[in-house]
Amino acid sequence: MNLKKLLLIHAIITLAAGIVLVIAPSLIPKTVNIEPLPNQYLLCYFLRASEIGIAYLSFFSRFIKDKYALRIVSEIFYRISYSDGYTRIIWFIRR
Repeated sequence: MNLKKLLLIHAIITLAAGIVLVIAPSLIPKTVNIEPLPNQYLLCYFLRASEIGIAYLSFFSRFIKDKYALRIVSEIFYRISYSDGYTRIIWFIRR
C-alpha cells in the first residue's frame, strides 16, 4: 500500500470519528466507560475539532510533493497516535 492510499484511508476513518462526535458527542467517550453529561460536552467538541482537523491534514497531505514535508506530516501522525496510546495506558492504570 502506498502512502497516498494510507493517508486517504486515515482521512476517511478520522473524519468518520469526527462526524460521530457531531451526531452523538458522548458515543466515543462511552466506549471507555466515560459518560459526560450534556453540560460537559465541551471536551467532546474539542475532540471533534481535532478529529476533523487531522482528517483534513491527512486528506490534503496526499498532494504534497516534498518528501521532507511528508515525513514531517507522517511524524506528526505517529506522535499523535503514540501520545494517545500512552495516555490511555496511564488512564487504565490509574482507574
